Amino acid sequence: MRIDQFLSESRIIKRRVQAKQACQGKLVYVDGQVAKPSKEVRLDSKIRVEFANRTLEIVVLEIPRGNVRKDMAKNLYRVTREEYKKEELI
Repeated sequence: MRIDQFLSESRIIKRRVQAKQACQGKLVYVDGQVAKPSKEVRLDSKIRVEFANRTLEIVVLEIPRGNVRKDMAKNLYRVTREEYKKEELI
């Protein structure tokens, strides 16, 4: 499954277009490498997403087949690290 599709299906990023933009902006890494939107994700892939205020690292536990219910989306991955960025005041 493509990384942009996985991020959308797992509800890590709300829309696939936004997931694609995050990949193009070099904010998404798969197994330590910058991921293009078409990068394939497999079981046990390590994904890091750089948001504006936090960094999220996950491990893929399941590749979805078709649409995923909202309450089941969190079962697709395990969060290994979540770090919030401090805002600097000038």
